[in-house]
Amino acid sequence: MERCPCCKARLNGSSQCPRCSTDLSHAVRCGQLAKYWLAKSVQLLAESETELAIAALEHSLRYQKTPLAMVFKRFLNS
Repeated sequence: MERCPCCKARLNGSSQCPRCSTDLSHAVRCGQLAKYWLAKSVQLLAESETELAIAALEHSLRYQKTPLAMVFKRFLNS
């Protein structure tokens, strides 16, 4: 996350906005979990576990709908 969703201030990597002091730790954690499940999905597909890969991708998309995850979903569904 590059900018605070509340006030649009630039973030310096911390889990609290330097301008409005919004706690962003939950949003940051969701992003981390989305990346984890997307990586797990790719790993499972490489192991020919397509059904598990789709389930892991769905977990990722519940946390955050990134462009990469959406493209990967289209790939898995084709």
